[in-house]
Amino acid sequence: MGTRPNDEHTKVFAYYLGRGIKAARKLRGMKASTLAVDVGITEQSVSNIETGKAVPSLKTLLDIARHLNVPLWQLIRPAEKFAAIADTMSVDAQRRKTEDEGD
Repeated sequence: MGTRPNDEHTKVFAYYLGRGIKAARKLRGMKASTLAVDVGITEQSVSNIETGKAVPSLKTLLDIARHLNVPLWQLIRPAEKFAAIADTMSVDAQRRKTEDEGD
């Protein structure tokens, strides 16, 4: 799945990455257990990533971004940046839901 951060730069990266993933997941209204199943990792792994206790492999990180439907770069920005794009993400999610209901 990934590794435990072992130096200060990696710890800072893991912290912001985890906050970004959690913010994106919550904006989607997705439970950690759902993300875990979608990505093929354990719920504990999701928790460890979101709290900065683990850094996911590149494959896992790309899978997380794909299942959250966000570009990878958005996940590695400080979570506070999500406030600026939350409205756009919500509008996109509502549009997709409306389109799905119309099919």
